[in-house]
Amino acid sequence: SGLSGSLPTQVGLMVMTTELNIFQNGFTGSIPSQWGSLSRIDRGFKISYWQGMANSLTGTLPSQLGKLTRLACPHCGGFMMQENSLTGPLPTELGDLGGGSFMHQFRLNSNTFTGPIPTEIGRFTELTYGMRLENNKLCSDLPSEVQALSSSVTQYWQVKTNNDLGTPCCETLPDAHTCMPSELPSPAPSSPAPSSPAPSELPSPAPSPVPS
Repeated sequence: SGLSGSLPTQVGLMVMTTELNIFQNGFTGSIPSQWGSLSRIDRGFKISYWQGMANSLTGTLPSQLGKLTRLACPHCGGFMMQENSLTGPLPTELGDLGGGSFMHQFRLNSNTFTGPIPTEIGRFTELTYGMRLENNKLCSDLPSEVQALSSSVTQYWQVKTNNDLGTPCCETLPDAHTCMPSELPSPAPSSPAPSSPAPSELPSPAPSPVPS
C-alpha cells in the first residue's frame, strides 16, 4: 500500500471495525494502546502477513490488545505481528485474545521479545494452525500449558527455534531478572574430639623401714 509514518491513535476510535489489516506498508514507531478499544474485531488483527509483508514497528506490545476478545473467526487471520522490531515481555493479557480459547493464528516470530512465555498463552486450546514465536529472545522454561497446544496445532508449530527457552532469564537478561541464590547446605556438625583417657594412679611407694 505504500503508507508510512507512525500509527495514529485515532484508529482506536473506529470501534465498529471488525478487521484490521495494515501489513506491507512502511509504518514505524509503536503500537498505540488505544487500539485495544477495537474490541469488535473478529476477522483478523494483522500488522504483518506473510514473509516480507511486515512494517518496521518498535516498542512493546500494549497490554490493552488483550481486549480483542472476539478475535475468534476460523481461517480469518488471527493475531499477526511477525517480522517487526517489537521488544519487551509478552503481556499476560494476550491470553484473553479470542475469548481465551479460540485463536486461529498467533504469530509474533522474528521480533525481539524477551522474558518468559506467559502461561496464559496456554488458553488457546482451539488453536490448530500457526503458533509461531521463533526468532526472539524468549527465555525460561516453556510452560506446560503452552507445550500442550502442540498436540492440536497441525501446521507451523515453531516456538523454540532461536530462543533461549530452557535457560533461566536471569542468565540471558541479567539486567532485568535476578537469579535467586541457591541455598547452601548446612554444615554437618563436627564430631566431638575424643576425650583423653584419665591418667592412671601411680602406686604409693612403700615406706622405708626405720633402723632399730
